[in-house]
Amino acid sequence: MNNLHPYAWRTRLRRRLPFFLLSLGIADKKADCAEMGAEHDRYNKDDVNSGCYHCKVVRQGRLWEQQAQCR
Repeated sequence: MNNLHPYAWRTRLRRRLPFFLLSLGIADKKADCAEMGAEHDRYNKDDVNSGCYHCKVVRQGRLWEQQAQCR
């Protein structure tokens, strides 16, 4: 994970908080990384769609594979 990403601190916090606090909306994902000028950090959401670890954007396609090849 890129520590320079504007939402990286929120992602790290979500990994450590108990689920019941997350369900209350504490450290919720923001709308879109692109609004902050940051790139999406993709993951395999359901073998068809790509989600972003930092924001709520979900795009169709296996974009996580393309991102892994670029690293």
